[in-house]
Amino acid sequence: MGYRGIAIARCILGTVVFAATVVACNSSSVRSEAQQIVQEQQHVAAVNTMTDLLLEQQAAESTATAAIVTSQETATVASVQIGETATASAAQVAVQETQAPIIAAATVAAAQDAAKVQATEIVDAAHRGETLATQATATAQADAAQAQANAEAQRSSYAAWQQRYIAAAHYVAYCPQASEVASDTTSISEAVATAQASDTGYHNCSVTEAPTPRLPLTSASQPTPAQPTPSASLQAAIARVDQEGYDVVDKRDYDDPFALHVLIGVKVPTADGYTQRAFFFWQDRYIGTDAANPSATIGLEWRNADIVALGYSLYRKDDPMCCPTGGAATVRFHWDGSKLAPLDPIPSDDLQATLSRR
Repeated sequence: MGYRGIAIARCILGTVVFAATVVACNSSSVRSEAQQIVQEQQHVAAVNTMTDLLLEQQAAESTATAAIVTSQETATVASVQIGETATASAAQVAVQETQAPIIAAATVAAAQDAAKVQATEIVDAAHRGETLATQATATAQADAAQAQANAEAQRSSYAAWQQRYIAAAHYVAYCPQASEVASDTTSISEAVATAQASDTGYHNCSVTEAPTPRLPLTSASQPTPAQPTPSASLQAAIARVDQEGYDVVDKRDYDDPFALHVLIGVKVPTADGYTQRAFFFWQDRYIGTDAANPSATIGLEWRNADIVALGYSLYRKDDPMCCPTGGAATVRFHWDGSKLAPLDPIPSDDLQATLSRR
């Protein structure tokens, strides 16, 4: 290669070297710039990260501050409410403490008023009780006096009736006639005259004791009153007699002070009234009849606490029903507490007997 070639070669080589240098210089500069850019970007990123962290911290601080403020406000409100509640409670307690004596006084006053009213009612009731007791005592005394007067009048009537009975018994054929005469007359002379007018000449009524007359009695100053309204006990007895097919002849046979009662009944229907039976009651209880078969006529003679004496008209064989000539038989019936039994023989009901009650 020649000089010129060498020169050219050198020139080319120098150019290449320069170019390489230039390139190398350029590459280094680019790298530096790139590094600088990277560093700047990293710095910006770091700055941004720090900014974000600061913002987050500021946000957290703001949130914490808000929470603290809210808590403080809540605490303040709660404190205020607690204070208000405490104040209200204290006020209520103060009011209660103030009103307690007033309420207690009002309660005591109301109790005192109620006690006064109750005491007044008790006193009034006691006064009414005393008044009623006084009235009851006065009524009882008046009733006792009236009962005593009635008993005295009854005893007087009994005595007068018994005298008429004894007087008439000497002139009649059988004792039931003497009872009827004594009850239908008002004096001994009238009883004797009435008995003599019916004298058959056959006297079978022997007077050993004057019987208790049926009530009410006839007296000169007091006419025979109408039969009183039947009591409940008598009504029940009449109903039992009616149940047996009989009508009661005289309700007054039942009403008396004794517990042993009797009602004489006549068979219904009847044309002559000669079929009769006696129905006995102990207090309010029906205890039976006098006999298994009825009799022509029966009359109540006398009675006491546990004995009833009945008079039976006696017939001879040929006597008509209207006119018995056999006298009368008195039969006493006794209640011993468990059964009723005759103390005397009951006359026969055989029409062929010498004397019968038909």
